[in-house]
Amino acid sequence: DTPEIRCLNARAGIDSSWDMPSVDEECVVISPCGEIGPSSFVLYGFYNEQHPAPSDDLNLKLRMFSDGCVIAYDVSTHHLSAILPNGGTARIVANVEIDGALHVTKGITAVEDISTQADVLAGPISLQKHKTSGVKGGSESSGEPIP
Repeated sequence: DTPEIRCLNARAGIDSSWDMPSVDEECVVISPCGEIGPSSFVLYGFYNEQHPAPSDDLNLKLRMFSDGCVIAYDVSTHHLSAILPNGGTARIVANVEIDGALHVTKGITAVEDISTQADVLAGPISLQKHKTSGVKGGSESSGEPIP
């Protein structure tokens, strides 16, 4: 039996990373004493014909996962993207500030009130400035908002 061999990772101190080599991933075993033992370690991450480099763009910092997730940062365009496979989810546990425009392509759900000092628009209807049609006195309801 081959004893457990340590793998070289990006960090292994107070900050640490965990990213073991894949089955059949090319690697090199370094054994300073000439035999596999406690001082041996593995270097891995070599591209080859079976597992070629995912890009040749020197400006791209890229991480691709076997399920289709891709995290990339392009230092020339200053663009960060994280693309999850269908059914993927992301969770951020922090106060988040977005300093820039926010474009949402799906629905938004909130468990607390949403507040703003700015106006809110639903199509052409302003929450702060809209008029209503069919205004009547007493306990009757007014008509629809007028854009």
